[in-house]
Amino acid sequence: MEKFTHGIVAIDPTDVDENDMVNVVHFIGLWEAPTKEAFQQYEKEIRTDPEFGLIEIADRIEVLPASTRIVEMFNKIVQEDEENGIKHE
Repeated sequence: MEKFTHGIVAIDPTDVDENDMVNVVHFIGLWEAPTKEAFQQYEKEIRTDPEFGLIEIADRIEVLPASTRIVEMFNKIVQEDEENGIKHE
């Protein structure tokens, strides 16, 4: 799979790990920067589409552009998964 160059994350500010880091509850990998309209559409889908599994916490999640570090982290996860025969779409 081609590496992501951009991304959108949903975070739950109340979901903090043992290092006081907020956990990413959903990541959308992209190959180009989203337009303002596309970002708003992704945000709406993350909050309202049952497929994302976030409806119960939609009122407290924040949807943000992913930092370069987060995009690189998810690229590494995808690469490792593919090396282990796990496919992502």
